Amino acid sequence: MKKYYSIDEITRCMIDDYMLPGDSDNDFKNYRLRVYRALAKLNLLHSGVEKVNPETKRKCMYYSEHQRQQILAERTLYDYVRNASVSEAIHNSPRYSEIQRQIQERRALHIEYLDSLNNESGDIDIPVYSHEEIDSKKMAMMIEALFNLFFTPINEDLLTDDLERVSNADDLCLQIEDIEAERRLSNPEGNYYERRNNQTDQPLSLLPV
Repeated sequence: MKKYYSIDEITRCMIDDYMLPGDSDNDFKNYRLRVYRALAKLNLLHSGVEKVNPETKRKCMYYSEHQRQQILAERTLYDYVRNASVSEAIHNSPRYSEIQRQIQERRALHIEYLDSLNNESGDIDIPVYSHEEIDSKKMAMMIEALFNLFFTPINEDLLTDDLERVSNADDLCLQIEDIEAERRLSNPEGNYYERRNNQTDQPLSLLPV
C-alpha cells in the first residue's frame, strides 16, 4: 500500500531527515510555509489526493512519495534545508547549483558516448526493476541492518521510487531528484531505515553458521 503525506507530515519528515533546528510552533509554521511555497512553485498544490486528515477531521491534499521527493528537490527548499541543518555533513553537502553542474557534466559525457557509437542502429533497452529484484534489494538491506543493529522498517515506497528513478534515468535528462536518489541508495541507513532508540552503538556479533 502506497504511503501519502499531508503538508504537515512532509514538514515533520523534512525537519527530522535534515536535522533542522528549533522545536517551537513558530519554527514548525516557518518550515511548513517553505514546503507550501515549494509546492506552489512546482504547481503541485492541487495534484495530490484529497483525503480526510484524521487529526483535524478536515479534507486536505495528500502527496505521494514521488511528489514528496519533487518538493524536497525544489531549488529554494533544497538549499534552505542544507543551510539551516545542524548536521555538519548535511550543511556541507553540495548545493543545488553544484548538483546542476554535475548533471551538465554527466550529460556532456553521455553525448560524447552516444557520438562514439557512430549512429549505430537499434534501440537501447532501459532496465526495469522487477518485483523480485526490488525484494532482493530490500532483503539485502534488512540483513545488513540485522548484522549491525535493529532498525526501523524499510521505507518501501521511497526505496521503490529511487530504484525505478535511477534505473530509468537518462544522463541527457537528469534531474536533481535523480542525484538525490543515487545518494540515498549509496547511504541506505538514515534514508530508508533508522536505528531504534533502544539500541546501543555496539554492533551485534555474527551468529555461527
